[in-house]
Amino acid sequence: MVTGIYSAMGIITALYAREKSGRGQFLDMTLLESQTAWLAVQASGWMNAGLKPQRIGNTHACIVPYDVFKTEDKYIIVAVGTEKLWSNFCDSLGIEYLKDDPRFACNADRVQHREALMAILQEIFRTRPAEFWLTRLHEAGVPSGPINTVEDALNHPQHRARNFIVQLEHPALGPVWSLGNPLRLGDTPPTYRLPPPMLGQHTEEVLGSLGYGPAELEALRAQGVV
Repeated sequence: MVTGIYSAMGIITALYAREKSGRGQFLDMTLLESQTAWLAVQASGWMNAGLKPQRIGNTHACIVPYDVFKTEDKYIIVAVGTEKLWSNFCDSLGIEYLKDDPRFACNADRVQHREALMAILQEIFRTRPAEFWLTRLHEAGVPSGPINTVEDALNHPQHRARNFIVQLEHPALGPVWSLGNPLRLGDTPPTYRLPPPMLGQHTEEVLGSLGYGPAELEALRAQGVV
């Protein structure tokens, strides 16, 4: 999947370059390099400072607090990525006193004293339900959100508003639900004409497009190839 994402970006870049130069070019992608590229933070620390990454769960290696918290009723995630957000975060939780604590004065200090700060914050978040905290955090402009179940995610009102979940008629199962295409092009939007195929449903069409005639198809079927 990661290689596919980078490949799509590379293809777009190459097409743009062709518009400028009139020349196409070879795109060289590997699974290994694409996956390793996602280790940018950890790799930089190891290559430049000899820091061996440790297992840290869902938290961010270089930013604190940037983690998942258990509230009174469910989990939420909070991303305090700047000093301005740290100030807003403390104000929204009513913990302004932490801004004056030298252990948490800047992000480098908070990283150093991660465990102490996380223990304080976790105790605070447990006292109220997720909606209470998320409302306050959103009002303060602090990036945050609930940790949704699949059911929660699919029932998000934005999906209904944008018709992202579509219904198709299946020949054997009747009406079936499917996720839509997240790519929304203004001039050529996606259309949904066919349901998921049955096993082997389009074998004849596919092989026919490759030049196989009826007799050859029957021979393949008799041999158990298709």
